[in-house]
Amino acid sequence: MLLESAASAWRRIRSRVEPFTGLVRALPLAGAYALFTLFARMVVLTVVTYFLVNAHQGLRLEDISDVFGSNEILVSGFTALCFVAVARRLGPVGAAGRSAPMFTPALFEARFIPGFLRGSILAWAMALAFLVTGYYRYLGFYIQFEESFQALANVAARILALGLMAYCEEWLFRKQLLDYARRHLPIPAAAAIAAVAFCAVKALQFDLGLMHLTTLFLFALGAGLRSAQGGDFLYGAGFLAALLIVFHPLLGLPVFGNSFPGVLMIKVQGMEDLAAGAQFRLLPDGTDARTLVFLTGGVGGPLSSFALQFVLLIQAALSWLKLARPR
Repeated sequence: MLLESAASAWRRIRSRVEPFTGLVRALPLAGAYALFTLFARMVVLTVVTYFLVNAHQGLRLEDISDVFGSNEILVSGFTALCFVAVARRLGPVGAAGRSAPMFTPALFEARFIPGFLRGSILAWAMALAFLVTGYYRYLGFYIQFEESFQALANVAARILALGLMAYCEEWLFRKQLLDYARRHLPIPAAAAIAAVAFCAVKALQFDLGLMHLTTLFLFALGAGLRSAQGGDFLYGAGFLAALLIVFHPLLGLPVFGNSFPGVLMIKVQGMEDLAAGAQFRLLPDGTDARTLVFLTGGVGGPLSSFALQFVLLIQAALSWLKLARPR
């Protein structure tokens, strides 16, 4: 009798704890990636400090910080690639394991390319809208003929790093972590947990504000819900890669707190500097500057923009409605 009561109590406890086992088993992947990222940043910072101190006498800490900060995106992109290579070699904790390929030409063409095209359209449309309304200002073409090789190499390196970061991190969070978590949790909860883990890692990698993290969360949530329906991560990877590449190395807008001139140099205007020739005005004259920053992202860049958040919120809501629709 006592044994039966104990067994019954154990079954009840196990039934209540079972939904959380997916979370407990999936989160170590995000934790391992966060630790790997911190370790890689420390190694790179140590190497940069060593060579700069030896090459320049009287170097200040601010100078070292500026050099490292200007290359944070490059470090993060190739760190993501290294971690994924190690994780696949050792066997990741996700559902797919080492046997599932990360890249196939058919899936890349069918899923990544459409996501990249839609992300590109959204990024260019946002930039054009803010240019027409005078909240962005076009400053000119960055690449000069006499330094074209160096400038193009810098742009190409950032494009490659951002593409690798988007692709590898979407595989980590929207494929491995999400696939494992949704075995034991409802899909919306699993997608939200993967999105929170993604934002936590980004907060460790870069100095991000609340608006920036909100944008990343909305993207990650929508990408997770879509991934759960389509069964792969490639659409979200293409969409995010397009946003980052168009905004940062092509248009020169800040991303993840990093500034870069870009191929086309575009500057965010303040209320006092709005272009007099703007065709349309979204906000009336005399509007508080904080409202403009809220709408466009200000110096935080388009990833801190409410306009982008609104689009991503709609996408996430549509994905959730499609998921909740009875089949």
